[in-house]
Amino acid sequence: MRITLEVIAVTIDDAIAAERGGADRIELIANVLEGGTTPSPGIIRSVKKAVSIPVYAMIRPHGGGFVYSELEVEAMVEDARLAREAGADGIVVGALQPDGSLDVETLRRVMEAAQLPVTFHRAFDTLTEERMFEVLDQLKGMGVERVLTSGGKPNSYEGRDVIARLVRHGGPGIMAGGGIVLEGLA
Repeated sequence: MRITLEVIAVTIDDAIAAERGGADRIELIANVLEGGTTPSPGIIRSVKKAVSIPVYAMIRPHGGGFVYSELEVEAMVEDARLAREAGADGIVVGALQPDGSLDVETLRRVMEAAQLPVTFHRAFDTLTEERMFEVLDQLKGMGVERVLTSGGKPNSYEGRDVIARLVRHGGPGIMAGGGIVLEGLA
């Protein structure tokens, strides 16, 4: 089984360096200190011109949590459309209800606007372990391509047992993320 290396990029230079370093895919974000927010359409367009590997754009109106107001959802829908028009190959998004359940309606609206492959981001890691499997089934039913997770732990190494169970459970592809460093890949 071939491992796909997806690398976070904030700038055009980050994306170029990631591709030169062997990345298979870019996750393009803004505001890394906020945990990632939506990059501008201009940055998406420029990165697409600069690299030949797929570029997935984060769709997230603010840092912090993953519960969004109606106005924020409307912005996410517009951002998803703009990301597609700017040339993004996919989007990275996550939305939850205040009770911690999947916000199916928001996700559906954003996916419909994007019409691109979708990665559900680390909002997944805020779920209880039990709820992760339920949400994984929901995401499969919605056509989500993959889930980015550290298994609900601070980093993917600590969450490796949960990640292994998620992979065995089936559904969207599971992509380990968070705290992965070269030394941990051996």
